[in-house]
Amino acid sequence: RIRWSATSVTVILPRTGACLDPVERQGLMRLMLRLQLMGAGGRSNMAFNSSLERLGATLSHTLTSDYIALRLVTLSENLEPALSLFHEAIHAPNFDAKEFERLKAESISGWIAEREENKQLRAQETYLHRIYNETPHGFLPDGTLAGLQRVTLDEVRAHYATMFGWAEPIVAVLSDLPE
Repeated sequence: RIRWSATSVTVILPRTGACLDPVERQGLMRLMLRLQLMGAGGRSNMAFNSSLERLGATLSHTLTSDYIALRLVTLSENLEPALSLFHEAIHAPNFDAKEFERLKAESISGWIAEREENKQLRAQETYLHRIYNETPHGFLPDGTLAGLQRVTLDEVRAHYATMFGWAEPIVAVLSDLPE
């Protein structure tokens, strides 16, 4: 029987997150993170993700009010080339204009659909708005409709340039995880 093992590498950026979105651009951080994982190092989204898939690797992100986590999970035997792709996603994202426009439209559509279907989310939004009195601690990671509509690609690029020098990252590695 073949035994596979996996490795997970997580880069956590404390003191970042949705709370750093400008008030009028809430959702900027989420768009930036999602776009960051859509092509890097000059490879298109499709080519980049195909390279990950061939290695048995996935990239994902977690966004909260006060931190960002970028995560790589890969077959341990492919750790080195997967880390190389992870490095590209962190340090050389493409931020392609066509991908941005598609992602922005998808995010706006998803935001509207979630609010129409999920009364609990609307209640949470109202609660956070009231309790935090519109301060950044009450910002939801998916932003506001107006904020998403206002975000531009140039703002995404500028936000990225400031995010990855903001705080010392914390790196967590779990390896030889059995299937």
